[in-house]
Amino acid sequence: MLRALKKLLPLIIRPSEPWDMAVSLFAMRLRDRLGEKLRYVIASPSEDLLVYDSNVLVVVNVEDFEVRKDVVEVESEVEKEFSWKIGISPLITKENNEIKLFIEAFGWKSIRY
Repeated sequence: MLRALKKLLPLIIRPSEPWDMAVSLFAMRLRDRLGEKLRYVIASPSEDLLVYDSNVLVVVNVEDFEVRKDVVEVESEVEKEFSWKIGISPLITKENNEIKLFIEAFGWKSIRY
């Protein structure tokens, strides 16, 4: 489903922007913590742009208590490293239509996936 997106959307990380750096760190730490359980991390282009009261979509293979706990722990670690000035609000889900709605909320409606 998201293979087409990977080919069409650029990954833009602005090193001078705390939001971009925090989301990058969040994604790397999730990868380290969750390993193969993590499928995708899709971040809002802005911390204040929310979908379902979330600014980061975390797509996992296994949606259980341990995975949720790990995501929340990583979220807190990263926010602490940024002196609590960044607010990461993850939506944790398995691959489904929430991904489509999350992506379309950012105006990427014309992309076929």
